[in-house]
Amino acid sequence: MKILIVDLVHPILIKKLTKSGFNCSYQPNITGEKLIKELCNYNSLIIRSKIKLTKEILSVLKVLE
Repeated sequence: MKILIVDLVHPILIKKLTKSGFNCSYQPNITGEKLIKELCNYNSLIIRSKIKLTKEILSVLKVLE
């Protein structure tokens, strides 16, 4: 499973997810436009409060797990 992380998180989260077999991409400085282009390549999204989840963003997620 490929996970896109678009907000600041503690490094231990990425370490534990990777150790559990997840493929993580940490991009805390991603812009809204780039996020929409990148989302089709991921199964999951980790977000806190940096980016608002709009219908447009949610519509490009191929699988939200």
